[in-house]
Amino acid sequence: MNTDTELSAVMADCAVLQMQNDMEGRNIDAIFAERQEREAEARQVEEEIELEKRAAENVVSSMEPEMMGRYQALKAENSHIEKDLQEQQETLDRLSVKVQSLEEEVGNSELKQ
Repeated sequence: MNTDTELSAVMADCAVLQMQNDMEGRNIDAIFAERQEREAEARQVEEEIELEKRAAENVVSSMEPEMMGRYQALKAENSHIEKDLQEQQETLDRLSVKVQSLEEEVGNSELKQ
């Protein structure tokens, strides 16, 4: 009698595990399909970016020498401004952290109470 009960319990467990396995397999297949779709979209966007870069290069290469010089000067200035902006943002971030730390220190200070 125990053997029949144990066998039916094992069979029921096996059926449950098989259903769970099938469900997980479908989930994995869906995740894989979504990943492939996103990778294809990323490749398409990368191709579009390359096309735009080439178009921009063609415009630049067809510029008159005077305009090309002005373009290069503005490009260099833009690069310098971006670098300054990055440095100032990093300084601001460090100071914000310091202000927050000091505010917490003041808030926890016994002198304030």
